[in-house]
Amino acid sequence: MTINTLLTAMTVILLFVSSSLASAGNMLVDGKIAMRGHSAESAKNIKTRKATKVLCLGMDIKAAKFEALMMVAGIGSREALLKELTYLESHLKGTPEGDIIENTLKRKDLTYADLYNAFDDVEKALLAKFGGEERWAFRTGLKLMDVILASVPGMEAELQENLKDLSALAEEGAEYASEEEIELLESIAGVKIGAGQNQAGFDKILTQATIFTETYMDAA
Repeated sequence: MTINTLLTAMTVILLFVSSSLASAGNMLVDGKIAMRGHSAESAKNIKTRKATKVLCLGMDIKAAKFEALMMVAGIGSREALLKELTYLESHLKGTPEGDIIENTLKRKDLTYADLYNAFDDVEKALLAKFGGEERWAFRTGLKLMDVILASVPGMEAELQENLKDLSALAEEGAEYASEEEIELLESIAGVKIGAGQNQAGFDKILTQATIFTETYMDAA
């Protein structure tokens, strides 16, 4: 991946996180927020509020790992990384996974690589911890952010693989999400990415990912 591609990807994730995941914080405080006209009824009461929070947690962890890698490469934003730390602290406060991050931050010679490894350990711990609906939501959040991060020129091969994985999660999620939400995931997974100009496909992925996230959060 080139430096320009990394910078482009960082811009994409910062825009997405600031618009969609910041709203997740409001949802957790207020219980519910209205977005794009979707109602709680649209999810048919399939999922729990906890599973909704877990989807955001998966996206946050993947975003935090990305920001830490950007700092390791010397092209990241300290402010963006701190924002992701804030999101994770709000999700994980008082949990063993939160302690992993807290203990890492106490190190005298802390490096950005240490932070990346801490985020990775948290991801692995939560994958082992969650089951059923929560595990699906967490894995979907992780993979959705993978898709977003790969929706830039130069990462078409990675994007194709991530879209295949998202398609499998959409099929698996019929038990946990509404028909509308599964259709949104399928519309993302079905975007055709080739070797040529793919900006329209990238734009569609980002738009549909935002709508899916808002729909899923709004229906909790």
